[in-house]
Amino acid sequence: MATVVLMAVSFLSIYVSWLGARQAPFGGGEQWRTLHELRDLDEAILEFQKKSNAIPHSLDELAGLESYDMWKRNNGKLIDGWGRPFLYSSDGTNYLITSYGRDGKPGGKGLDYDLTDKNSKPEEEYSTEQAHPTLPQFIFDMPTGGIIGTCIFCGSLAFLLTYVTVRRPNFTGVELITLAMQLGATVIGALIIAITMAALHIPSGH
Repeated sequence: MATVVLMAVSFLSIYVSWLGARQAPFGGGEQWRTLHELRDLDEAILEFQKKSNAIPHSLDELAGLESYDMWKRNNGKLIDGWGRPFLYSSDGTNYLITSYGRDGKPGGKGLDYDLTDKNSKPEEEYSTEQAHPTLPQFIFDMPTGGIIGTCIFCGSLAFLLTYVTVRRPNFTGVELITLAMQLGATVIGALIIAITMAALHIPSGH
């Protein structure tokens, strides 16, 4: 029984933490950095348009602009958070700047989702369901070690509380009700603590 409580509290707190992380970019994360660089590039292109009454044929034409940050260049290329060059396309009137995400391939979900300057505005960040980190990505691929450890620690506390306080019932109606109340109080209390502690790590992951 105590083992079941440990697993339930750990999983539920990790799951709730993941739901919270889906709504906030992780500070310093590759996806977060890419979104903001796309926004900066949009501003640089706007500056270019004001000066030349046209959109650039390539991102290289942005060099020298006040809003163009030279630290983003790597061997002459503008790179996304994963160190890959941004893709730029233009028909002379409209343009699109794209990053293929972590996997560097078209398509994908979560960290692998394709990001463009069209979904890089602050009010739209992570508003696209497919761009939200998946649960496996949250656990294994993001800086969430502190969060996961906190959740498992609280699950372990729930295990100890259950082991110490819950006694084997005689399976009478009263005993079963008492057992359910003990388990419920233990799980809810530990879960609240786990979620609260885990939330303190979002969005930095530290």
